[in-house]
Amino acid sequence: TNNLANNTSEVRFIGADKAITGEQANLVIQTNDDMAVDKGGSIGFGGRAKSSSTDSNNFAHISGRKENSTTSNFAGYLSFGTSDSASDIHERMRITSTGNVGIGTSSPAFPLHINSSSTDVAKFQTSGSYTYTRFQNSSKTWALSVGSGFGFYDEAASATRMLINSSGYVGIGN
Repeated sequence: TNNLANNTSEVRFIGADKAITGEQANLVIQTNDDMAVDKGGSIGFGGRAKSSSTDSNNFAHISGRKENSTTSNFAGYLSFGTSDSASDIHERMRITSTGNVGIGTSSPAFPLHINSSSTDVAKFQTSGSYTYTRFQNSSKTWALSVGSGFGFYDEAASATRMLINSSGYVGIGN
């Protein structure tokens, strides 16, 4: 049942499902600029940033934009941006028309492309005492594991092929 009395939403759109493969949607946000690269609709998210003012600022945005300046080429990208302390919104992540995801780059060349000016690029963490990251192709699965040491694990053989223990010693094979 739909109980509108308990709904706390400010805006609600209700309509039939729209296929993801079509150019239809329940809500469409478009610009009316001339066709050009990096033009398209966006949604801003914000609120008040100063305690003594009623002025509003955007803290983040999501944009759908044209990826090129070619007529009748509908390739687009989805951009996610957040604000820095000066209130300037900068793109932080992009999903291209080919499905590549870029974090810290606007031109990802791989399915996941992370670019950082820091020496720390990614962190994989678990609340348990063991973590496991898989690498798989059509015929083989290997994993990097962190537990009592750092290991290279061959899933097909159910065997750790190399282990570096907490003292820095390296074990290879059985």
